[in-house]
Amino acid sequence: MNKYLRSTLCISVALALGQLTITPGSCQAVKTSANNTQAEYNRGVALFNQQRLDAARSAFTKVLAESPHDVPTLTYLGIIALREQKYADAVTPLEEAAHLEPGSSDAHINLGNAYEGLKRYDDAKHQFTLAAKLNARSVSALYNLGGVYYAQKQYPQAVAAYRRAAALAPTDADVLNNLAVALQAAGNLSAAVPVYQKTAGIQPANSTYQMNTALAIQLLAKKAALNGETAHAASLWHLATAAMAHAVKDAPENYRLRESYAEMLVQAGSDSEAVKQFNVASTQEPMAFRPHDQLAMLLVRMNKYQSAENAARRALTIRPQDPSVLKLLGFIEFKLGRFDPAVHYYQLASVVAPHDPTVWNNLGAAMQAAGNLEKVLATLTVLSKQSAADGALAPLHRAAGYLYLTKGDPASLKLAINNYRLATEEDDTSSEAYNGLGLAYQKSGDAANALGAFERAVALDPHWSDAYNNLGVAYESQGQLKLAAAAFKKAIGIDKTNKLAETNLARLTDKH
Repeated sequence: MNKYLRSTLCISVALALGQLTITPGSCQAVKTSANNTQAEYNRGVALFNQQRLDAARSAFTKVLAESPHDVPTLTYLGIIALREQKYADAVTPLEEAAHLEPGSSDAHINLGNAYEGLKRYDDAKHQFTLAAKLNARSVSALYNLGGVYYAQKQYPQAVAAYRRAAALAPTDADVLNNLAVALQAAGNLSAAVPVYQKTAGIQPANSTYQMNTALAIQLLAKKAALNGETAHAASLWHLATAAMAHAVKDAPENYRLRESYAEMLVQAGSDSEAVKQFNVASTQEPMAFRPHDQLAMLLVRMNKYQSAENAARRALTIRPQDPSVLKLLGFIEFKLGRFDPAVHYYQLASVVAPHDPTVWNNLGAAMQAAGNLEKVLATLTVLSKQSAADGALAPLHRAAGYLYLTKGDPASLKLAINNYRLATEEDDTSSEAYNGLGLAYQKSGDAANALGAFERAVALDPHWSDAYNNLGVAYESQGQLKLAAAAFKKAIGIDKTNKLAETNLARLTDKH
């Protein structure tokens, strides 16, 4: 019987009954009052070995009617119930068996498993502890004891039990795997990793053990990277991806495992190989969302926008309203210079994620790039009548302000100022809005207000070269030449390629 931990790391639970043998030293022989009862018992054993559990139960029930205290029959009935996960049904015959043979380690193990299935962990621990005392070399007793401690999140005790089991069975992969899981849960990852590696070495073709090893080493790699141990982290990433590659090789049809491998390759910096693995995973399971989605994001990071678009579109067919995919497609279309489709995707994203500020910022930028003032105004009109998310209108007002600013006529400049003002009221932290407001004031001949807007812009973003250049122009128009020169120099210091600031500084210097 197996049970799986939340981390997907497998922990096995042994049944003492798994290979039942009827010997004078372990269980009582059946005391039959008639040959047909012995025959029925033998038939039950044969049916049990054939995994025909219902028929076996029927045979053993008949035997028990004739011999109600027969330990092997009681044990078989309990085991059948355990295998069917009918733990309450298992308790009665197994309690009777343990009562009749209190010195049998196996009887206590079987009863412990029934209690554990019912989550009666303290009773289960008592039975496994008794079993270990009765047979100090019982790996199963210690193994199951460790499992109960783990279930109760008593990880140090689980480690101790598994260590004792591992000392008795040093090459048992299941024991070592569970010890490693418990060590990791107890916070001792460094000690867990070599145990994982030993487990994988004992059974190199077991994809689960290879995966567990890879995931544990991955955690160590991330920790090393956070500590600035770059070379050590790179070495660990190599070990982690090698282990995961073995896991994929051993279970090539498991697309989820391949997907995890691809994600690990991304973290390890092996982007090209990750692309291959994501492609295979998405081919193996075409309707799986994550491989397509992760592949699209990776390709965007690699600046392969056309391929990224294809992957993102496939992800969108699986989850048509996924906001992250809609945003990603909007970004891809923007990067490809297709601004109207970018607007389309960001608008769809705004419907399903109305409180995501990045959606509105990107929508505003896309609308601004598309140059469609009518669409911007129409969207603003609709949103102003709704309870839009905080700050949602700001990027659209910035976009409208920019489009009016580019028209340049007096009426448009007035509308530009109004929209940039509204943008700053919606979001007082937007340096872009204040910079645009300053430009609109400047073009309208309002130098004083322009200066105030530019000062606010650089205060909000002290690393924006163009804003400092604009501030320098505003200072110069007010006759504050020293401040103007300082602003131009600041712009050049931030961005040495700012030719406009260089020209302005040179002109100022020549004049004075």
